[in-house]
Amino acid sequence: FAFGAPLTVRPSATIKVTNQDAAAHDVSSDDEGPFRTPLLNKDESATFTAPTQPGTYKFSCTVHGQMQGIGTLIVHD
Repeated sequence: FAFGAPLTVRPSATIKVTNQDAAAHDVSSDDEGPFRTPLLNKDESATFTAPTQPGTYKFSCTVHGQMQGIGTLIVHD
């Protein structure tokens, strides 16, 4: 029940995430709107587009309370 290390990408980069846990998870920006994946079962993947504005974006799994605000996406020019 953890996300990997903070990820640094360019604005509008395509990001692929893969659930490697036995439980289903999603990736959802803590700020409304910038990005969200569908619920992913073990070994399923999804992509999303990084925000166009540089900044630090916290994200969560909306299914698991202990995974709130623990992921970090850094968008940098």
